[in-house]
This record gives sequence, C-alpha cells and structure tokens, in this order.
Amino acid sequence: MTTPMRAAILKRSSKEFLLTHPQFFSLLIIVFSSVASLMISPVFDPLGAKIQSISLVIVIGLLAGGMSIYFELPSWWVRINSFFALIVFFFLSLDIPSWAYHVALLGLAGIYWSTIVTRVPYYPSNQMVWEEVEKLLPTQSNFKVLEIGSGLGGFTRSLSKRHPHGTFIGLETAPVPWFLSKIKGLYESAPGTFIRKDYTQEDFSQYDLIFAFLSPAAMPNLYEKALKELSPNAKIVSYMFTWPNKAEPYTQKILLNNDECLYVYKNQTP
Repeated sequence: MTTPMRAAILKRSSKEFLLTHPQFFSLLIIVFSSVASLMISPVFDPLGAKIQSISLVIVIGLLAGGMSIYFELPSWWVRINSFFALIVFFFLSLDIPSWAYHVALLGLAGIYWSTIVTRVPYYPSNQMVWEEVEKLLPTQSNFKVLEIGSGLGGFTRSLSKRHPHGTFIGLETAPVPWFLSKIKGLYESAPGTFIRKDYTQEDFSQYDLIFAFLSPAAMPNLYEKALKELSPNAKIVSYMFTWPNKAEPYTQKILLNNDECLYVYKNQTP
C-alpha cells in the first residue's frame, strides 16, 4: 500500500470517527483550546487579573468554536464548545461551595448516565404523543410493546394501565430515571415493567410495537437493528426523528397537532 493511500485511509477513518464520536472530539478541542490560551496568557498580563481571566475565557471559546466549525462538528456541539468555558467561569465566580458541585455532578450523572456514549439526552415525551401512539396498538389481545429510553416511564405506565391485556416494557440505562419509573409504577399500580438495559441488547423480534424518542444520531443504528430483527407485522414508532432515507418507502408519517411528527416504520414484507 502506497503512502498516499495510507494517508487517504487515515483521513477517512479520522473523519468517520469525528462524525460518530463528536462528544469525545469536543473534549479534546476544549482541552487543546484551554492549553493554547494558557500558553498565550502573558499577553494579557497588563490588563489586570480580572480582565485577564475574562480574556482567556473568550479566547478559549473562540478557539474551541473555530475548531468545531473547521472540523464540521454538528451545530449544537459548536455552541457547546464555544460557551463551555464561559459557563464554567460564570459558576466559579458565584463562589458556590465545592460540595454543591459534587452533588450536582452525581445527580446529572445519574440522569444522563449514558448520554456521552449514546448521544441520546433525557427529554420526555408527553400525553398527546402517547395518545397518538396508542391508536397504533395492535387490535389483538396479548400484544407486546417496548419503550426505548423510557425515562420516568410515563408512556409505559399510562398505556399499561389503559391496556392491561397487553405487555408493556420500558428500557432505560440511566439509574435515576429507571429507579423513579419503578417507584412511580408501584405507587400507581401500573402493570408495566421497567428494566435497566440498553436497547441494543434487546431482541426486537418479540415485540408488536416499539416506541422510540431518541435523537438523530441514534436513528441509523436503530434502523439497522430493526432491519435485522423486526417482525414483518410489527412497527417501530419514532417521535420527531426521521428514519434514514433508505427506510422512507416503508415509513408512514403522522403529523401531530403541534406540527411534530411520528414516523412509523415497518420492514418490507417478504
């Protein structure tokens, strides 16, 4: 293999890594920007300590934002990287006790446990969405429904109480939402089941309907899993986020009252 070919493969591999793991690359950008800013900090010495600190924060933000744009990271990562240092500076200026940061970190880690890997943040759906998905439930008895990323379990609790003849299972990886969903389910006597598990480890073939409210980053992998495992008569309903273009012929779009959409995917019938 020639040197130019190796360089081309390395460049392509690096590009693929950036597209699939922007969260890790963003961390490197922020660290690099911080180190670079500290190296040029003597330039700001005549400005005074307070102005010097603010200037460093601004430089970090400009460097991080510029690098994010250069490497074509998603727009939300450009904003995060640009304002991260400024947000940290703001909270440090409030003179909050150190233990409060530890508590906040533990709380956020418990809620957003797997977000850095899955790129699926915690953001709950609502009753209106659940009612629309309810219309898609199978008409036969003893059907089985899976909620991916169940959060506090509103969808699973609500529909399992209304349809006790069906089996409703919610999967959640974050420990705090999973624990609260189990407590809420017991308190409300909801027959739904909540399991702390990644949906990639679940067999889709045993379900008649799957409800997902994930993120654009997760949809390609979800589609590939559905393509391999989804039963011919089963459906996967994605709230707000579209399926890849190649799934469009097998996708039904349902417009909701607030101009948001449900995207109902069924595998091609053999």
